[in-house]
Amino acid sequence: MYDLQQLNPGELIAVVSIVGGLVCGTVTIAAHYYRQIRRDEILAKLKTDMLDRGMTAAEIQTVLEAGTVASDQ
Repeated sequence: MYDLQQLNPGELIAVVSIVGGLVCGTVTIAAHYYRQIRRDEILAKLKTDMLDRGMTAAEIQTVLEAGTVASDQ
């Protein structure tokens, strides 16, 4: 802590900028992977529910494809 007090204002701004950038990058990466994991969990639960209802693989595929945007358009 005392080392930060010895820095001049320009050096302190540089240190805060670097640390802030690293924190922002880390949070962004963590949020991306958290979102991806949650999406996969939801899709797995949806597939399990549809199988429990007796839907065929073709019906499940139709339902899942209906929720995605076609890349052709």
